[in-house]
Amino acid sequence: MSYNYYIPRHTEGEYQRYTPNENRRLETVRKVASFFGIGWIGGLALLIGLTYAAGFTPDDVIPPWVVWSLGFSFALSLIGFVAWQVMLAGRDGAVDDALVKERDALNTQVAKMQNDIKSVAAKIKDIKATGNVVMAGAGSTVNVNSVISNSFNAIKHDDPALAEALATIAGAVEQSGNKEAGQAWESFMKQVAGERDKTILSALWDKVVKLVPDIASLAESAAKIAPLFIAGSS
Repeated sequence: MSYNYYIPRHTEGEYQRYTPNENRRLETVRKVASFFGIGWIGGLALLIGLTYAAGFTPDDVIPPWVVWSLGFSFALSLIGFVAWQVMLAGRDGAVDDALVKERDALNTQVAKMQNDIKSVAAKIKDIKATGNVVMAGAGSTVNVNSVISNSFNAIKHDDPALAEALATIAGAVEQSGNKEAGQAWESFMKQVAGERDKTILSALWDKVVKLVPDIASLAESAAKIAPLFIAGSS
């Protein structure tokens, strides 16, 4: 007679993570089945030993309660073993479901992140395009006069990266439609084109960032502008 045992398909770590309650119930069923199984085997061995030692003949009658006890222990151990096997399969099914849900949630999160990245990239592209128009002197919120425009052209010649960053931030200010931010940015640009007092530039920058939250998404441009007002930078 052969027995087909169910072999778990997942690791112990996965069971502990996804099915802790099932683990506890399985352990309880296993212990109960083992207890009655050991009791049945031990009782049967004891009965055989006593029968042999006492020299029982086939006419001797075994007390009914002994037979019932052995039968009861055997039945419970068998039921417990079957239940344990079924519960093992059920636990694997629960882990499978949990892994599928986790994978689907991860795919959803990745898709959302990709959409967010595309949205931010499109927004930055639009901001940069607006910035180029503003720096050409056509903006309504950021009024770039000819002096600043000429200074910007000089910056663009000497430091293209800084010029691009200034144009990008100008685009964000323009798109915000915030008049106060536009005035602060105009003052900032005048400082960039003139004396470049780090204290004044820092104060004006903080004001612009506070008034235009979109600048937070322009970290690369902000990093290129930061040396203008950070103490100790060249």
